[in-house]
Amino acid sequence: MALAVQKRDLGVKAKTLREEGKLVGVMYGHNHESIPVVADYQSFRKEFRTTGKALVMELELDGKNISTLVHDIEFEPVSGNYEHVDFLVVNENEKIHAFVPLRLEGLAPAVKNLSAVLTTPVKQLEIACLPKDLLKEVVVDVMSIEKFHQSIHVRDLPIFSDERYTLFADPAGVVVASSAPRGVKLDAEGNIISDAPAATTDKKKKK
Repeated sequence: MALAVQKRDLGVKAKTLREEGKLVGVMYGHNHESIPVVADYQSFRKEFRTTGKALVMELELDGKNISTLVHDIEFEPVSGNYEHVDFLVVNENEKIHAFVPLRLEGLAPAVKNLSAVLTTPVKQLEIACLPKDLLKEVVVDVMSIEKFHQSIHVRDLPIFSDERYTLFADPAGVVVASSAPRGVKLDAEGNIISDAPAATTDKKKKK
């Protein structure tokens, strides 16, 4: 469902519009002139919860649907309410670049059974795709990590082999890695070395 916007009358102060429950903004981008717009505040808020800055937000202006991304938002410093929004017009037939955050999913057996520590050297991926294929996040399933010093690489992610996406990252780049907790000693095969002394028999007889 498209968010209805109207061309803004610049003769009306932004403060007045906000008091009427409106959100002011500007729409610009691909072969599109810059147009000041106004939208219903609560309608935008509801739509933005779904799209965020990562997904396409459809706007309806003068009966026409326009594909956009929320490019920038200004907030009121005291209340934290949205104060102004920039809508970037995109071409549905041209790939665009985006940085997509990674989110770990699942409980790694190495964490559950060995108290392993997971580190995430990469927090986001740079991708290129058509606007309709944009992702809000890339989910990384960590259930395959069963032992210490095991990693998931960029090439292991389903998105790597998905023809809709171009990834600007080293395929061998580590996304998630497991390590032993501090103080735990491992042998060459990654097994925990016990510090418990071997049992001995005191053969000395008391005099």
